[in-house]
Amino acid sequence: VFAALTDELMGDRAQGFQAQLDSSELFDGEIKLGLGSSAAPLVAYVSALHAATGTGDRPDPASLWETLQGIHRAAQGGQGSGVDLAAARYGGAIGFSEVRPRSRLDLPTGLHWQAIWCGEPASTAAMLAQLASWRRSHSSEYNREMTGLAALSAQGLSAIGQDNASNFIEICREYRDRLWALGKQSGVG
Repeated sequence: VFAALTDELMGDRAQGFQAQLDSSELFDGEIKLGLGSSAAPLVAYVSALHAATGTGDRPDPASLWETLQGIHRAAQGGQGSGVDLAAARYGGAIGFSEVRPRSRLDLPTGLHWQAIWCGEPASTAAMLAQLASWRRSHSSEYNREMTGLAALSAQGLSAIGQDNASNFIEICREYRDRLWALGKQSGVG
C-alpha cells in the first residue's frame, strides 16, 4: 500500500524516497490496542509525502482527507466510517461525518477525555460484517436505529456548542444505551 501510495503522490520524485513508520507503541506484543495503530501511521505517512512533494508541512485538508479516505476504503473493502482517520488527522475531540469531517471541537467546560483499555481487542472487520449481515435481513430496524443514533450525535454536538457538559453526558449515556441495544439486536455485541 505504501509503495503504491508513494508512487501515486510523488510520481518521478519517488525514486530514492525512503520513510520508516513505527507504530509498535500502539501494540502490546501482538495485541493491537485500538488507538489508531493503523490510522495514525497512515496519516503521518501521507502528510510526509505531501510535505516531500512540495505542498508544504500542512497539506490542504480536503485533499488530504480525500487521499486518506480513498486509501482507507480500498484497504478495508469499503467498510468503516473513517472516524479513526479523522481522529488521527485532526486530533482531540472531533465532530465527524463521512462526507465532511469537522476540525477539532472544544469540549464543554469541566469535561475531559480519558482513554481506557478494556483488556480485549475487538475485530472491527468482524463487527462490521455482522452488522451488515443483520442490516440485510432487518433493514427497517437498522435504519431506525441509525437514525436515532444520528439524532443523538447531532444533539451531542449541539450540547458541545452550548458548553453544556451535563446535557452532553446525558446524551452520551443515551447513545451508549442505544448502541448497546443495537449490538444485542444485531449479534455484534
